[in-house]
Amino acid sequence: MAQVALAFNTELPSFGTTIASKYQREIFTGCPHPKDSPRWNGSDGKPRTDLPELAHPKGPSPLNWSVLQRYPELGAPLAVWLRELGPDFEPFKRLCLFTEGKPAQMYRCPLGPGRYHFIRSDGTGAIAYCGGQPPQCLDIPLSPATAILYIINLGTLGPAIARALGLALNLEQLAPPNTYLIGSWSANAVPVVLTLPSGRQELCHTLTELSVRLQRPFILLAPTSGLFTEHCRELLILAHAGGFSLESTVTLTSGGTLTPVQPPGVLLAAFTPQPTEGQDQLARQLFALAEALDSDSNFKKAPHRPSCGSIASRA
Repeated sequence: MAQVALAFNTELPSFGTTIASKYQREIFTGCPHPKDSPRWNGSDGKPRTDLPELAHPKGPSPLNWSVLQRYPELGAPLAVWLRELGPDFEPFKRLCLFTEGKPAQMYRCPLGPGRYHFIRSDGTGAIAYCGGQPPQCLDIPLSPATAILYIINLGTLGPAIARALGLALNLEQLAPPNTYLIGSWSANAVPVVLTLPSGRQELCHTLTELSVRLQRPFILLAPTSGLFTEHCRELLILAHAGGFSLESTVTLTSGGTLTPVQPPGVLLAAFTPQPTEGQDQLARQLFALAEALDSDSNFKKAPHRPSCGSIASRA
């Protein structure tokens, strides 16, 4: 309850405290730190040594979710998706990739934002070369098949995330780049926003614009936990918002669907309206009255009164 209350506290916590840093990691990135989890310590309080290494230390999902922030609008040739996703390519393709069968012309360089690879066809195949000056990547030979462009389809990814988290679906493109409203949560209709920023600075800009435009608490989803810097977490607290990474929130199945890592009611508990004290008291009184009536042997049901129709039929 202390963490839930903190989510709507306008006073900035001290980021130097253990409680505040733990809270930021769990509520505002959706990614508990392994050292904060009780299962990592034995009964003597010391770290356990009998646990296997995590396949993905930043979250329970092994999928390389960072592809969403590297290739959001331009997409990439098939060869790049195969290299980035490995065995997860087929499920990810069923989830949110589409192609028109045309060859790619350019895509973002994996070295960072602002850099691009350009694709030049040579008749029998294609070459992807770095557009940086000077070039920092080797040329990549592509076959006609692996040069085909595949693009992320937000029209299927957004609803898939909404279904996994139990949201009321509402897909709408918002003003910040690569940012979409995908639904709302709880009876308070808290907006849930998916953004695919190219980096940390772009996420901070998006968060600032959303807080000004929405003027209410909201939930922000981004691909990876590494995007949520200390500055970004400050902005989330000031906006009464919550930030979660997809890598620690949902898991991609072999069938190309998404499942929540934990029940949405637990994950988004800070944004679920709680009954007031008066409502709790009234519910308890009504329940007690119902129990008393059930146990009262002198209580008799009201006698059945014939309807007008039955009286008329007897006449």
